[in-house]
Amino acid sequence: MDEELEDRKCISTKLLCRVLIVLLVAMVVLIVFLIFFAVIANSSACKDGLAAQQKCQNTTQLLQHQLTQAQESFRGAEAQAVSCKRTVITTLEDPSPVN
Repeated sequence: MDEELEDRKCISTKLLCRVLIVLLVAMVVLIVFLIFFAVIANSSACKDGLAAQQKCQNTTQLLQHQLTQAQESFRGAEAQAVSCKRTVITTLEDPSPVN
């Protein structure tokens, strides 16, 4: 009976040791990947890419603003052209003599 208990303790201890070793290896691998990611994320190429992306966004916003202004100006000119056209048509249709 004592021998069975000894065997169970030994198996349990061996299993616990193996699980701890696997967890330790997994932690080491994760730490290595974390360090690798931190180095890559702080690289100058990554920072340059982020700066280029922000510059592109700023340029896009400026272009969108300019486009909006141009569209508003076009709508105003279009409304003015319609008004002029109506005036011309009204003038041509009105047969009253000019003295």
